[in-house]
Amino acid sequence: MPPCVLSLVVAVAPVAVGHAQQQPAQPPVFRSGVTTVSVSATVRDSRGRFVPHLTKDDFELRVGGKPTEIAVFSSDEQPITVCLLIDMSGSVVRRFLRMRDGAFHFVRALKADDRARIGSCGAEIAISPVLACLVPAWRAARVDPAAVLRA
Repeated sequence: MPPCVLSLVVAVAPVAVGHAQQQPAQPPVFRSGVTTVSVSATVRDSRGRFVPHLTKDDFELRVGGKPTEIAVFSSDEQPITVCLLIDMSGSVVRRFLRMRDGAFHFVRALKADDRARIGSCGAEIAISPVLACLVPAWRAARVDPAAVLRA
């Protein structure tokens, strides 16, 4: 190391140490930022059918009314997380079978990676404490979701 650089380091080091001793200890500051925001979109045609094979160029993202670059794009199907709450109150007694069948069809439509909780409300609210991937669990246990909802 050249002598002038060494002398500069030696001269600055005592000043920095003395300065650090004079300031009270402050808690560390955590700073964070977001560089990518996930925006999910489902596109359907006028008949309500899903529109397949869309690309990044088929979309325009605006923030504050100004076009914003879409940095990452994926058209892969994504798993969902839901809580299915079935109304069991006296006001729906006549519609219970229809609601049960609708819940059954909804649960059967879940994909293997989807997560769900199922609950009911009426005189009380009861929701499963487990957020689970129901489809693999039911398949492993050889459980028919229709039987669970009919119980």
